Amino acid sequence: MDNTDIVTNEVRDSEYPLSGLNKLFRDFQQIKASAIDKSDYQAVNMLVDFERAYENVKLTGRQQGADRFIYYEGITQKEAGERMGITQQAVGQLLQAVLKKISAYLRGEYNG
Repeated sequence: MDNTDIVTNEVRDSEYPLSGLNKLFRDFQQIKASAIDKSDYQAVNMLVDFERAYENVKLTGRQQGADRFIYYEGITQKEAGERMGITQQAVGQLLQAVLKKISAYLRGEYNG
């Protein structure tokens, strides 16, 4: 079982926990490529659901900034905080808010 299987199983088996979503968000492209290579259609469907959720949740400008720095540029929370003019703790709180919105959307509990 590789990292892709562990992450997708963790997300799938636990009804979208924040830790599983964080791993999925962080390694999304790698997991997507691996799921497609393995023809793991259940994992591919989960990734499509994740993408749809991300596109449909409303994020504040700061949440988008923290998300972009951490998950797309791959910098640390401390570096993101310095660039955004906020603390590392505040960056972590912004990321948790993003993940909570996605989790709520995936569970059908998101109110926008």
